[in-house]
Amino acid sequence: MPAKRYKLYATESGWDTKHAALMTHFSMPNDRATRYADKEVVANESSDDHGKYIMPVVQEGPYDARDQFSSGVVDWNSEWNAPL
Repeated sequence: MPAKRYKLYATESGWDTKHAALMTHFSMPNDRATRYADKEVVANESSDDHGKYIMPVVQEGPYDARDQFSSGVVDWNSEWNAPL
């Protein structure tokens, strides 16, 4: 099983709301982590997901968040990266 999967959010406020909920769920910041995730956006203009916000879904260890997502969790899609 991969250590992470991902959930895409169409809006920045959707990402921010989920991130705030995860911060509360995991009592962050704490002595081990200052935040759950860094905000990333699908940068490839050719991707159908261009402009969506990427939330990692950690699937192991003390910040296993699988139970915090009800649906829409996917594997990393390399087309999200901007072409070089």
